[in-house]
Amino acid sequence: MSDMPLFDSVNGVRRRDAAMERGEKSAGEAWKEAALHAIRACAHRYDFFTTDQVEEVMERLGVPKTHDLRALGSLMRRAQSMNICFPTNSIETSKLAKNHRRPKRVWKSLVK
Repeated sequence: MSDMPLFDSVNGVRRRDAAMERGEKSAGEAWKEAALHAIRACAHRYDFFTTDQVEEVMERLGVPKTHDLRALGSLMRRAQSMNICFPTNSIETSKLAKNHRRPKRVWKSLVK
């Protein structure tokens, strides 16, 4: 058996960040601009929101899907650096059927 701990938070964070970076690099510039527009729209409309609402806005706008939605996590961080929103410690289960009730970070608007 390996000496590797069952839960290695440092490596977990690195792998998560690398996956989000790969997702963003593979997303087209038009998709990224549309996603940031949707994030801004949610931040202006809601005090608190998840990427469920961002995805719903993108769908209503007819934004084509990207093959790796981890790119959205990277863009949420970019929105944070732009003082649009920031992550809370709260988690909600996704309401979108395709996400099978997986946990989603709740973000607080800084612009509403």
